[in-house]
Amino acid sequence: MIAPEEVVEQVRLTESESGIFVWDAAPLLALLTEDDLKRVLKDPAAVRAWLKDQPETQRPAGQPADLRSPRDLCDLLLNTPLLVSVLKASVPNYRQHMDALEEMGVSHSEIFRQSFEDAKKKHQEDAQDSFFNTSDRFHTQLGVDSELAQRRHRYYMHLFSQLCEDPAVCTEHNRLRNVMPDSWRLRPSVFRGTV
Repeated sequence: MIAPEEVVEQVRLTESESGIFVWDAAPLLALLTEDDLKRVLKDPAAVRAWLKDQPETQRPAGQPADLRSPRDLCDLLLNTPLLVSVLKASVPNYRQHMDALEEMGVSHSEIFRQSFEDAKKKHQEDAQDSFFNTSDRFHTQLGVDSELAQRRHRYYMHLFSQLCEDPAVCTEHNRLRNVMPDSWRLRPSVFRGTV
């Protein structure tokens, strides 16, 4: 296990009733920073406030009253249905955020509906579009000057072109297009069209 020694000492391996050995994740979740919680909970302060406002009699089983302890975090974060219901109730615009995320996932999955040439062209366009954003991130976050950022981008595009010209990449793309089994004929619903 990769964790600070004092955390490893707190992690206990226990045997469940079914005979499966499990680790208590609470000491590991204690390592989460406020930034980590923002990534998972979107608005930790709103979640904490909402949890505190819930009457004890109306709380679903397992829902913590607060997020002060690693055990509270463990109870919420490792129970996906509970986590989603709490986020829907407490975080403004959570539903819209999830809809946008789902839409992005569907658009990424559509890449395998395309021929290799179309997919390659789309990736090249995306790489060109993201250039200025990447250059800005290099400059501001890593302190890299714009000339070096441009050279790195050109080098990346060169490597990307070499990769796209490799026949093995085309073969793998086509394999992935055809590998997904669809015995229940759900593919049209998932990909919004026939493949």
